[in-house]
Amino acid sequence: MEQVLMKPGDFGLDPIKFPHFRESQYESAVRAANSDKVLFLVEAPTGSGKSLMALTSHKLLGEPRGAYLVSTKQLQDQIVNDFDLPVLKGRSNYPCLKFNALFPEVTSEVCSEVKGQD
Repeated sequence: MEQVLMKPGDFGLDPIKFPHFRESQYESAVRAANSDKVLFLVEAPTGSGKSLMALTSHKLLGEPRGAYLVSTKQLQDQIVNDFDLPVLKGRSNYPCLKFNALFPEVTSEVCSEVKGQD
């Protein structure tokens, strides 16, 4: 039987940025998606395509929503640029609703407004 080679575009991922999977990327995504574990850890070097593997796993699972957590703003920006996904950054990146004009000096992180008090 001939093996069908899947491509990132088959999962709705940008075929220009990701024309094909690199060695073991698709197989790793399938393994993660088929795992009966609550968490699946992929430890791989920078540039190995962990984000592509994670999003492919998500697509294989057929879940309507998911969360992909990263540890730096740089990685958040990379995910937004590569996959056009919404991002939620820490409170210090958003203005305080009560003192919106004072942003970025006053952020949601330091805003002391208590709901219902003026």
